[in-house]
Amino acid sequence: MPRSKVKVAFIEDYKARKTSFMKRKESLKKKLHELSVLCNIEACSILYSPFASQPEVWPDNTNVVHNVLREFMNKSPIEKSKHMVNQDSYIKERMNKVKEQINKQIMVNRELELANMMSQCLSGKMSLASLNLKHLNDLVLLAGNKVLEVEERIEVLKSEAYGATGPPELHLSQVEGSRNTASNVVAGGMDEDAYVPVMENNGGLDEMQGVRWYPPDWIGNDLLEHGLDFASGFDTMMSSPDRGPNPKP
Repeated sequence: MPRSKVKVAFIEDYKARKTSFMKRKESLKKKLHELSVLCNIEACSILYSPFASQPEVWPDNTNVVHNVLREFMNKSPIEKSKHMVNQDSYIKERMNKVKEQINKQIMVNRELELANMMSQCLSGKMSLASLNLKHLNDLVLLAGNKVLEVEERIEVLKSEAYGATGPPELHLSQVEGSRNTASNVVAGGMDEDAYVPVMENNGGLDEMQGVRWYPPDWIGNDLLEHGLDFASGFDTMMSSPDRGPNPKP
C-alpha cells in the first residue's frame, strides 16, 4: 500500500511533534550510515532540539566527527554556504516553487478562457466587437499557435503515409510513346483531348522556322473550322510561315 504524502507544516501538538522528531531522528541516522558505507565517506550529524538539553552527535566515534568538522571549517565561506540551508532559505525556496506553480496554472486557465472565447465567437454567441484590445491580441496569438499545431500534425500524417512506400513515383511506362503522337496520355495525367502535339527538332534551328503555336482548344474538328487540316496541319504551317490561323480560301 503506497504511503500518503506528508504535509510539510509545523505540528501544533507537542506530543505528536516530539514523537515525529524521535522517529525522523533515527531515520536520519540510518540514512547517514548507509551513505557512509555505500560511498565510503565520513559523515556526521549534530542535532539541537528542545527535547534534549545537549546536542545529539552521531556517530559515537569522536574522531570521525572531528575530521568532518575540521574539513568543513577549512573550506572557503563560499563553499561552506553553497549547499547550506536554514529555515529562511528553505521557506524562500518553497515560496518560489509555489509561485512558479501558480504562474503555470494562471497560463493554463488563460488559455482555456481564450479557447472558450474563440468557440463562442465562431458559434455566434459572442461578437468580436465586444472584446477589448488585450483579448483580441491574445486571440490572435492563440489562433497562430493552433495553426502551427495543425500544420505540424499534417506533416506527421504525411510522413506516416509515405513512411513505408515513399512518395508516388512516375513510371516510364506512363510516358512511353507519348513523344510523337497526340493519342497517348501526357505524363502527369493530362487528357489527350487537351494535348497539343509537339514538333521534335532533330536538326538545326532553321528547321523550326515557321512553326506556330495554336491554342489547345483548336483540336479535331476545330482545326477545320480555322482552315487547318489535322492530318497535314504541321506540313501546312511549315510550308507557309506567314499564314495565320484563319487563311483565306
